[in-house]
Amino acid sequence: MVRARNRILVPVEVARPGTGAGPGTGAGPQTGAYPFLLDTGAGHVVVDVRLAEAAGWAQAEAMDAAGAARIAEGLRPAAAMRVAGYAVRGDVCLVADLSAFREQLGVEVMGVLPGVSLPGPVTLDFAAGRMTVYGPAPAMGRIPLRLDGDGAAVVDGLIDGRYMRSFAIDTMLGASVALSERGAAALSVLGPDVRRLAIEAAGAPAASAAPDGAVQIRLGEIRVGGAALERPVCAVTPRGPARLGVGFLARFRPTLDFVNGSLWLEPVGDEPPEDGPVAGCGLTPARVVDGLWAVHVAEGSPAARAGIRPGDRIAEIDGASMAGEAYEVVQGRLGGAAGGTVSVVVVQGVESRSCELAVEELL
Repeated sequence: MVRARNRILVPVEVARPGTGAGPGTGAGPQTGAYPFLLDTGAGHVVVDVRLAEAAGWAQAEAMDAAGAARIAEGLRPAAAMRVAGYAVRGDVCLVADLSAFREQLGVEVMGVLPGVSLPGPVTLDFAAGRMTVYGPAPAMGRIPLRLDGDGAAVVDGLIDGRYMRSFAIDTMLGASVALSERGAAALSVLGPDVRRLAIEAAGAPAASAAPDGAVQIRLGEIRVGGAALERPVCAVTPRGPARLGVGFLARFRPTLDFVNGSLWLEPVGDEPPEDGPVAGCGLTPARVVDGLWAVHVAEGSPAARAGIRPGDRIAEIDGASMAGEAYEVVQGRLGGAAGGTVSVVVVQGVESRSCELAVEELL
């Protein structure tokens, strides 16, 4: 299991047609293991068109001119794919162009694995970077988990000790919590005096839009069953259901069992988990453009005050080239503790400029 930009990538073993599910289970060549995004809100397995072509699936050519997903006729995930040696659940597979995910995450993405397609109970150990399938479930603390009409996992949670809401578990959300503008207004957590972090997105492809909402605020607490997260960062989105993201799950050792409708959130430390300060210079990598990360810019941040614009590209940070670097490397160098500074070289159009930026607490 790999965590990339607060998303979860899991290795999925894929077999060529007629060779069995996964390496070693049949005669003939195999495609091997490929990184798939774990998407608990997706309804079907999706494979990238390049993987479909490499695996010899003729239906890869069934995509329309706009690159929309098409059902891969004759390809059954349960017969061709395995996770940790166990067959993936499901009989429908889609083929789509996933290049936008690669641009946004800065890593290879060859497919999307829905939560409902997981072979069985799955434990995510974020600290160890490990996913265990069919491991022992915790003895206590079971939280009922139900599936909505689209196959998304839903649990009940309590906001600030007062407001009970249903939350979709969304592993495509990097923040801890997300509420729609209407939902946040109904809970009175988005008043004019509430401190907020507003992001001006880099624009262009849809995948580069501010992924966790253009506005972020803090809640007092979010509690699911007996597990509580203090001061969670909450993304405010124009619409959509209330969601719990990877930022929340990573504070625990979660076990998800879609088959039996169960969730466990094991504590990973002695102290109650809390989302720490959001500190930085106001730049967030958005997508890769010609080998460099284009950026989102936080309104009113040191970067915005220095004239850096959304969509500018980061060439150097503190004298080190950022060409070809992963998202985590670039984001880590742009952050740090409040009170420090970071030196960046940005590319604006065809020109480069250097800026010395303060690191401040942004939220």
